Amino acid sequence: MPEPSHGATCYPVRTMRTLSFLSLFLIFLVPGIGQTADNPKPTLPKEPREVFAAAAPFYDFSDPALKPWHMKVTYQLYDEKGKPSEQGTYEYWWASPQVHRSTWNRPSATHIDWYTADGKHAYAGTGEALNYFESQLQSMLLSPLPNSSQLNPNKFFLDKKKLVSKGSNAPCYRIVPVTQDGISENLMYCFDAQLPIVVGINSHGTLLTMFRDFVQMQGRSLPREVEFRDGSRNVLTAKVDSVGGLSSLDAALTPPSDAILVRSEKLIGDEKGITQGKVIKRAEVEFPKGLGSGTVWLQITVGADGRVHDPNVITSTSPALAAVALKSVSQWLYAPYKLNGEPVDALEEIGLSVKQDR
Repeated sequence: MPEPSHGATCYPVRTMRTLSFLSLFLIFLVPGIGQTADNPKPTLPKEPREVFAAAAPFYDFSDPALKPWHMKVTYQLYDEKGKPSEQGTYEYWWASPQVHRSTWNRPSATHIDWYTADGKHAYAGTGEALNYFESQLQSMLLSPLPNSSQLNPNKFFLDKKKLVSKGSNAPCYRIVPVTQDGISENLMYCFDAQLPIVVGINSHGTLLTMFRDFVQMQGRSLPREVEFRDGSRNVLTAKVDSVGGLSSLDAALTPPSDAILVRSEKLIGDEKGITQGKVIKRAEVEFPKGLGSGTVWLQITVGADGRVHDPNVITSTSPALAAVALKSVSQWLYAPYKLNGEPVDALEEIGLSVKQDR
């Protein structure tokens, strides 16, 4: 594992304390599922895993049977005091499970990802790197459910809760590790009282994600509003402005010639003709007080220019920790990888394990 940045001390991963449920979660957890007389509300399954299984079709936005579609979202970022800062737009074009595009654009940052029919991934960007919560907006809109490993009964069990707030009888399910072996999953998912639609996620006892005002899109459900809160502080709010059809030949789906192609394989030092890239400058990591220990794994592209491009969080024990790590690593500088003496772009994974005195 690479050394952590300055100010961070490397430690083994430790299981974080049990999730505490914030009263704020009760205040903001207000479902907004639109219904019609022709589409009455069904009854949720009784077993927790059956609820997640019933929810999966509502979020299957990779189904080849879907017709091409496009979505435009506006979002508002907030500073560390919860005051509005920059506004941005997020757009998503989808033509098939292989062909789609995502674009984030605000005054200080632009980032575009293209995925093409031949299995390639290209990107382009200007300005600063996206922050963690911007990068999570796509997954929260289209795939907020836990992944299969988080629902593995050999590693986790689902602890059922029921939160009642403002007339909402919301069933919630907390993901709890079976053994204390370093696995840290402090997540709680809350559903509409009758539909298998996620209306709220509580991450690590502090980060709240709320979903409101759902609309149907080809049999799937999209929230018109998404809100990220860190305790009582706004982090990001977003509103879906439009959802509509798309031509599979739309020019937006084709990356331009100057887009950067992401390598599908990693370059390993000491192989023939390859010189390992090395960090020559790390940005200081300033962790918010009270985080304790935690671990973040990131995937980055080390550019031929020595800068970090296209950073993504693979996994993290804390969203707040991921946000700080992503911001820091985005500012690192490298002596770039070289292939036969020429600087090249290269994929690299970075693991940061840290402990902060409380």
